[in-house]
Amino acid sequence: MQIRRNILLALAILLTLCSCASGQKTERQTLSEIYSNILGYHDWGIPIIYCLHYDLNMHIGSTTYTDPSWTNSKWIWAADELPGLEQETWENFVQVTSEPAAFPSDLKLGCRYTLRAEENADPYPPGKGHWDIDFSQVGFNKNRDQALAYFMRMWSGTATSIGGGYGTLYLLELKNGIWTVTGELVTLYNN
Repeated sequence: MQIRRNILLALAILLTLCSCASGQKTERQTLSEIYSNILGYHDWGIPIIYCLHYDLNMHIGSTTYTDPSWTNSKWIWAADELPGLEQETWENFVQVTSEPAAFPSDLKLGCRYTLRAEENADPYPPGKGHWDIDFSQVGFNKNRDQALAYFMRMWSGTATSIGGGYGTLYLLELKNGIWTVTGELVTLYNN
């Protein structure tokens, strides 16, 4: 009986170690890492100081960026502007961003966020500046080591600052288990 219990205990420990050692990230962990990298990337990102004091104001549904007819016509443009972009990543991005989808409410982005249900549902009082942001769904290649996502951020100005915004495509690659931005393409500028 003791030997049988020890064997079962050893198997349980072995299974636990194997599941931890695989290093597989969940879909939520992957999306959290990708979106948080985009939020903090370069000058286009959200200022960290803002995240210490305010929630981001996000649309409850992901933004639609593409139309299925883009698969061929925009591929040449995207590949030229984002060196290293794989066609299968682009095609998956076009597919997943052609229809809106609910944005997850439980991602860890390094910044608190509030999901808003309508474009005009603004939780901030008039005259108080804040960031309104929208993400697209993420397109991946088959190996899931390259990703493409669209991020739009609009600053709703105050009495002393003018509003404006940017929309950017971000190309990311999985290097040594970490998602890293490897390219960006500004597609919208409004000031």
